[in-house]
Formats: sequence, C-alpha cells, structure tokens
Amino acid sequence: MTIVLGCLLGAGLILLVSPRLWPATVGRTERRRSRLVAGVRDRITQAGLPSVGIATVVAVSAVLGLAASALTFALAPVLALAAAVGLIAAAVPAIVIESRARARHRANRAVWPDLVDHLVSGVRSGLALPDSVV
Repeated sequence: MTIVLGCLLGAGLILLVSPRLWPATVGRTERRRSRLVAGVRDRITQAGLPSVGIATVVAVSAVLGLAASALTFALAPVLALAAAVGLIAAAVPAIVIESRARARHRANRAVWPDLVDHLVSGVRSGLALPDSVV
C-alpha cells in the first residue's frame, strides 16, 4: 500500500511540474493569444470605438472596479461584498462594448435590404456598378 501511495504522489508531482519541464510549443500559445487579442480588437471596432485600445479598456475596467470596491467598502465594511461589487463593476466596460457591437450589428443587418435595392435600381437605370455604389 505504501508503494502505491508513493507512486501516486510521484505521478502527481511529475504532473505538477511537467508544464515547467516540458513547455508547450511557443507558436501555439502565441497564435491562441493573438487570436484572442484580434477577437477583442474586432469587437471593440464593431462597437464603433476603433481608436480605443485594449489596454485602455483594461485600465478603465480596473479603475472602475477599484473605485466601486472602495466605495462599497466605505459604505458597508464587508470585504466579500466589496470584492463582488468590484468584480461586477470591472465587467461593465466589456458588457457595454459587447452590447454596442450587437446593436450596431443589428442596425447594419437591417440596412442591407435597402442597400441591395438601391444597387439593383442603379444598375437597372444604366449606371455602372461602381457608380451605383457611390
């Protein structure tokens, strides 16, 4: 029984340190990270905020979370409540960006039928397609 427990402990320790001993390929994690950053950047652009950077969103989230946490802790000195309110407040910028992106997507989707009608009528009236687009 002692040997089995020792083997299990050894296997657990090996599994614990294996990411340090045998790291994953760097390219795979960089691709995953760059896809995540590209996805966040696309969502910010879709929300109509192309000049806002990811670092700005993270900084605003952190400041908002800390301010809400501090205010909550000052009003009701309960650490768990302050932490919960801080986490919720830190998520507000991401929620606002997501809702703006969805609203703009819905608005653009509603405009497409009119755009196609204008293009078809322009082509039927004898205009070239680039002129119809303009």
